[in-house]
Formats: sequence, structure tokens, C-alpha cells
Amino acid sequence: MEPFKNKINQEVAETIAGRIKKNFKSFDDKGFVANVVKKLDPLELKERSIMIAEELMIFLPDNYEEAVKVLILSLGDQAKDETNIGNNGFQHFPISNFIEKYGVEHFDASIKLIEALTKRFTGEFAIRPFLIKYPKKTLDVMYQWSKSDNLHLKRLASEGTRPYLPWGIKLQQFINDPTPVLPILEQLKNDPSKYVQNSVANNLNSISKDNPDIVIKTLREWKKNPTKTIDWITKHALRTLFKDGNKESLELLGYGEPEVSINKFKLQSKKIKLGQSIDFQFEIASDSKKDQNLMIDHVIHFMKANGKTSAKVFKLTTKKIKASETLVVQKKHPLKPVTTRKYYSGEHAIAIQVNGKILAKENFELTL
Repeated sequence: MEPFKNKINQEVAETIAGRIKKNFKSFDDKGFVANVVKKLDPLELKERSIMIAEELMIFLPDNYEEAVKVLILSLGDQAKDETNIGNNGFQHFPISNFIEKYGVEHFDASIKLIEALTKRFTGEFAIRPFLIKYPKKTLDVMYQWSKSDNLHLKRLASEGTRPYLPWGIKLQQFINDPTPVLPILEQLKNDPSKYVQNSVANNLNSISKDNPDIVIKTLREWKKNPTKTIDWITKHALRTLFKDGNKESLELLGYGEPEVSINKFKLQSKKIKLGQSIDFQFEIASDSKKDQNLMIDHVIHFMKANGKTSAKVFKLTTKKIKASETLVVQKKHPLKPVTTRKYYSGEHAIAIQVNGKILAKENFELTL
């Protein structure tokens, strides 16, 4: 498989240079491409993008505002919808880095370029230094974007304000207090575009990692006037809290206090070697006279180096159990070596969690 870094290559540099040359006749396109190509090979993807941004600063007009005018004219056609937003992404990634690296002291010009860039690629990375340096001023602009007719600007209003964003600068101020972001999400909560809806859900999910109460409160308010869009956003916004068994998130999604009993919970073996599976089964019996929605998880308490255990929740199944019904659940959970976890010999445990509540637990011995 070709290395991902090769997505930013000589062809990308030539495309950027060709577009700029049409709008800035004195642009040394051959010199620009030559400089980029000789530096590409040892660099990874993001380093390549930053390097091209640095070369643009050398070859474009010295005045930043003039350079922005040239770049806006050279961005190419706007994306028609969300399905082709990534087609020219690697040609536009260096423009995002150009703004991040050189544009923070030029608010108005940079905002114009971010807006133009977003209609072809995305401005979610470029906007973040401005949120840090000019929080209110930038949020005011982004709130106006949230009311735009352009779905890419609407998505940017949400995506750019996420506290955590892959490849993006962490927004500590919204980790500490995300409430300034909420008016934007409120504006977008019933947007018809799934592209925008997904961003709103991702933003709320990001907020929930540090401020779950704010997310729960916000979604409760939204669900007072429920729509299919709000229901969809709620489900996806709560995925982290939901997986962790957060009781309030489960209630919002229709999983109340469970009225069930776990019976005949047994492991096929209580001595397991790394590479084998935990084979377990149990019965879940309704103690209620009404039907219930159940989110059934299993939780493994892994031994750590210090002898203590750390719990990880794994989704098992969702069921609708009828009044007085009994269900049988079976599962094999492989314990295979993975790069994301280090295993230790010793006593572990597996528990059954229903609607966020632990109802049964068994110990087992893991050997390496």
C-alpha cells in the first residue's frame, strides 16, 4: 500500500502553482515546484503540507492581505455537496496551514480566506487559532456562518468549535466552559443536512468527555420539542456516555432503570490463556409487568501493572424484553494481543451491565 504521506506530492504542488500562476503572473511556478519537490521525500503528510505553506509564503506577495487575494482567486471550483468536499482536499490542506502559520495577526483577511477555503475543503483547522486569540469576535462570525445557506459554512461553525478535533489544536477554553459554543449548536440542531447533523453530534460528544452534565441538560431541552433530527443527533452525541453506562444518557435514549435479574451467569473456564476467549452465558429475566428496552453490556476489569484493575465496557446487545420474559445470552470475547492494551497475568473480572447498572460479576485468572 502506498504511504498516506504521498497524497501530498509533486502533482499537488504543480496544481497549486498552476492555479496561482493564472492569477499572479509574476509567480515563479517552476521555482516553487522545484523547492517543494526536493524537500518532500523525508516528510510525513502534515509536515509536507506545512512545508508547502512555508514555500507559498516565500513565493507569494510579501503583503499577507495581497497574498490572500491571490489565494482566494486560485482555490478552484466550490464543492457542490458534502460528497466531493475531499476531492481536492490535499491541494487545499497547505492553504489551511498557511492561514494557521501566518494569518493570526490578520483577522479580517484570514476569515475571508477561511470562508472561501471551507467551500472547497474545510476551515476547521485554520479557524482554531482565531478562536484562541479572538474568542468572542470569532464566535460572532461563526454564529453567522451557522445561519448560512451554505452547508459547508454551517458545518464549519460546529466542527471548528469542537473542544477536541483530530489533527486540530485543542480548544482548552471550551473544555473548561463549552457554553459559548451552545448558541451555534442550538442554531443547527434541526439542520436538514446529515453532514451538518453529524458535526453537531460530534461536537456534543466531544463536550461530553469533560462536561457531561451540560450535554445532558442541552439535549433534554432539545427533546422537549422532539424531531427526527434531534433524535438522531441525541443518539450519536451520547455515544461515549452511552458506552460508559452513564445513567442519564441511557434514560434520554429510552433505557430506564432496569427491572431484571441476571441468573445462571457462568464462564466456560475461569482459567484463560492470552489468545483464548472468555466464553460466557447468562439468563436475563424480567421482573416487571411491562416491556422494557435493555442495553446489555459486558465489562472486563483488566489487571494493571500496579495490581489494580481498570474497567472497559464492551457493547453486547440491545433487547426489548417483554413482561415476565426470560432471555438467554451467550458471548465469546477473544483476549488477543493488541497494540492498544498491555495484558498482565493475574485475577481479572467480567461483569454484566444492564442500562448502566452492574447486575452480576465473575472473576477469572488470565495467564500470558
